[in-house]
Amino acid sequence: MVGREAELAHLRARLRQAADGRGGAVVLTGEPGAGKTTIAEAAARLATAAGTTVAWARCLDAASAPAYWPWSQLLLGLPGGPRVQAAARQLDGELARDEEDTVRRFRAYQAVAAAFGEAAAAGPVLAVVDDLHAADDASLALLQLLAGDLHRMPVLLLFTVRDTEPSRALGQALGELLRHPGAERMTVGGFTPADVAVL
Repeated sequence: MVGREAELAHLRARLRQAADGRGGAVVLTGEPGAGKTTIAEAAARLATAAGTTVAWARCLDAASAPAYWPWSQLLLGLPGGPRVQAAARQLDGELARDEEDTVRRFRAYQAVAAAFGEAAAAGPVLAVVDDLHAADDASLALLQLLAGDLHRMPVLLLFTVRDTEPSRALGQALGELLRHPGAERMTVGGFTPADVAVL
């Protein structure tokens, strides 16, 4: 990559911290086309090369995606242990058809937290959620519940977010996430002449 050495160096350090058991989250924000997804893809390659399990999800338009879509996609990228499988069934609604929304949301959080814990027991995990600004409200609510657990596990969540598409649900989720240890925002801006100078 050209011009993103500082961002990748920081993400490499965060991956090392996750491998040492100090997880958390990094939120890459910026305008459309700023390079957020490219940076996330490069981080995923670094993680894979280091032996870290990598799971990837991309949020679809909230109006067309089922509830918990990005979390369901992340579970597909984790080793398929019993807790991961149970979480997938929970998110699909198989275990909670008659429960109230608040109860189902909390059980979904418990199941996803247990799934990440199970996967991380075998080694560190990088979970990437691309285009979080397009996530459904249930997925954002689950993130708020999960936010306080991340720094206790060898799991690094990496989100890409367009800062031009704010919403109340997104603002609440990110506000809750960023108040916890190990969570931070990184702004991805345009290149400076020094970034792309040919040596």
